Order: sequence, then C-alpha cells, then structure tokens
Amino acid sequence: MQTAAKRPLRQALIVDSGLSANSGAAVRGVRALASELRSRGVEVIEAHSCEDGVATATSDASIDCILINWTQGPNDSKVHAEATELMRSVRKRNAKV
Repeated sequence: MQTAAKRPLRQALIVDSGLSANSGAAVRGVRALASELRSRGVEVIEAHSCEDGVATATSDASIDCILINWTQGPNDSKVHAEATELMRSVRKRNAKV
C-alpha cells in the first residue's frame, strides 16, 4: 500500500483573542507553544480574532495548521459560531488543513 508523502509543517496560524494580553497562564501557554513551533522551523502567524483568522487563512494558501482558542472572549455561542465559520472557510480552500 502506498501512502502519501508527508511534508513538514511549515506555517501555522494561531487564533486567540488572548494573544493581545500581556500576562496570564493561558497566554503564557499559547506563547510557549508558538515559541516551540518557531524553534522547530515553523512560521507562526498570530490572529487576535476569528474574523482576522478568516482573512489570514483565506488569503494565504500556504498555511498548514490552524490552532483556534474555542473559548476565547466571552466563550458564548457567537464566539463558537465564529470559530466554526473559520474552520469551514479554511476547509473550503484546503481540505487537508
């Protein structure tokens, strides 16, 4: 059986409204993840809202991975709907992300 060759992760988009904060455990965790990805040669793009994430993801087809804070901001149905729309818009462009 043949399998498709996997290429290395080159570009990741992190969508988290908390990235604009200067402190907090959640922000430190996301920053540590971004730092680790960068140390492995992955370009990390930060978006501070789902709207910004949609604009970034739809304009840049080279994004390999998207990490979304599902509970950002008020953690309500509006935020969840925005995150879902972000995922749908990305999958329309690239089913492998």
